Amino acid sequence: MTAKATAGDKSVWEILREPFPPELIDKLPKGGTTLDYVGHAAVTDRLLKADPQWNWEPLALDEHGLPAFTRNSSGQAVGLWIKLTIGGVTRLGCGTVAPGAFDAEKQLIGDALRNAAMRFGVALDLWSKSDLYFE
Repeated sequence: MTAKATAGDKSVWEILREPFPPELIDKLPKGGTTLDYVGHAAVTDRLLKADPQWNWEPLALDEHGLPAFTRNSSGQAVGLWIKLTIGGVTRLGCGTVAPGAFDAEKQLIGDALRNAAMRFGVALDLWSKSDLYFE
């Protein structure tokens, strides 16, 4: 896939950077405040719009050929490093969860995808404390 348009005349990179509509922005309570974020499904939809052939893979595999999750001293999955490829470009991302999180492996995949997608500009405006310039 080239970095050229998948929707109209917009490039992959322009599609990835488009701001999300307010109805797709959720609130996450964190340390006495709330943070804006975009969920896993909305990020996946954006990746599909930009590059239907996008792909992710774990940075490492365990002895069973499954994603190698970072585990704490109790053996609980708490982290996952991935490689996300969009438009032929690959970037790293890391997902984290609190120890003992419900369905930790699924949460880690979603968090890692959101984190890696942010490296491509997806929902970057939600991470910034100042206004970012969009073309």
